[in-house]
Parts: sequence; C-alpha cells; structure tokens
Amino acid sequence: MALTGQIYDLREACSGPGCPVCVLVNREVERYFDRLLYSQVVDIDARAGIRSAWGYCNRHAYMLLRDPGGAVGIAVIYEDVMKNLVRALDAAEWQTGRFTRKGATRLVEKLAPKQECPACAHQAQEEYFYMKALIQGLEEGSLVEPLAQSRGLCLRHLRLALDGSRDRAVFETLVRIQRKIWQELGAQLTEFIRKNDHRFQHEPMGPEGDSWSRVVRQVSGEPGARVGG
Repeated sequence: MALTGQIYDLREACSGPGCPVCVLVNREVERYFDRLLYSQVVDIDARAGIRSAWGYCNRHAYMLLRDPGGAVGIAVIYEDVMKNLVRALDAAEWQTGRFTRKGATRLVEKLAPKQECPACAHQAQEEYFYMKALIQGLEEGSLVEPLAQSRGLCLRHLRLALDGSRDRAVFETLVRIQRKIWQELGAQLTEFIRKNDHRFQHEPMGPEGDSWSRVVRQVSGEPGARVGG
C-alpha cells in the first residue's frame, strides 16, 4: 500500500501541537465537509447516504455548523432529511392489527438511522490509513525522529499503533518515545501544581503553564478526533 503522502503529512504534523494522527484525521473531516457543502450538495449518492443516517451524529453536525458560508448547503441537505422524517410521522399509527403498540414500535424503528453517520465513516477510513502510514514510517525509520520531537500520540492512537505493530523494533520505539513524552509531561504537571501553591506563585511559569490542558488532549485526544464517540 503506497502511503507516501500520509507519511509526509505525519512528518509535518509532528512539528505542530497535539497528537499528529488526531490533527490529520480532523483535517480530513473538515475537507470532507468542504467538498460536501461546496461541490456535492446535489450529489444523489451523497444525499442518499446522509438521508439514511438522518443527517450527522451530534459531534459532526456541530462541525458542519462551524462554516457560516455553508448555510444554504446545510439547508438543502437537512430539508431532504426533514421531509423524510415528516413522511415517517405521517405513516404513524398507534395500533395495527391486534397488537396495541405494534405501530409505535414500527415508528421507533423508522426513526432509527439506517446507516452510520457518513462523516464518522469517512473519519474511520482516514484514521485507518494514517495509522497504517505511522507504522510504515516507523518501520522505515522516517518517522522515528519526528515522532520523538512531537507532543506524542494520544492514548487512543498509541493503543492502535501498538496493536498494529508487528515488528519488535517498532513496538519498542513507540514505548520508548511515548514514555519519555509522558514522563516529561508528568513532571511539568507537578511543576505547574507547585507554582500554583501560594508560597511559589511569585515564580514565572515556563513550558508547564499549559500542561493542564495538554494532558487532557494526550489522554482523550484532540477535540472531535475520536471515532465512534
């Protein structure tokens, strides 16, 4: 599998803040919404998938709303969804045959999504390719130093990387790099807590000043980057 482009992207992302995989997966979801709103709103297949999923999941629906320039596209997409939701309600009846709640059960089933949130599906696909590229880049050696100089992987993507590594050297490299990053972050948290003690508040903050927010991102991932919840 040719993943040269993804490996290059990872090298670049390692020089910025946050888990590089999270950052890139989020970027690809944003690009997905850009394509949707500005060139695919009238695409029949795309609209059918969105309709079957009853729009987007909570997380991705709010990502969609970030772009005020996409208001018309959002209206077109969700008008389609609303029309079909109303049709489902129009066909509702409490009782069918001799089973009192059979109609209610049918309506509940109709209102359940028939397909996964399309943005979640796209996000999972991009995450898969970037994880494959990460492993490949570590095997080749091209991502070892960039990852060591980065803020490190979030917990989720470290687990996926360890699970996907089939090479002892890659496994040991991941553990060594991440342990050093987390050890340093832990020390910064200790220093941040110390400097917030009234006895030491006169001391200026250094790199530990944002450690309290970085540790949340390290454990939980970048905002919106978690697949499936």
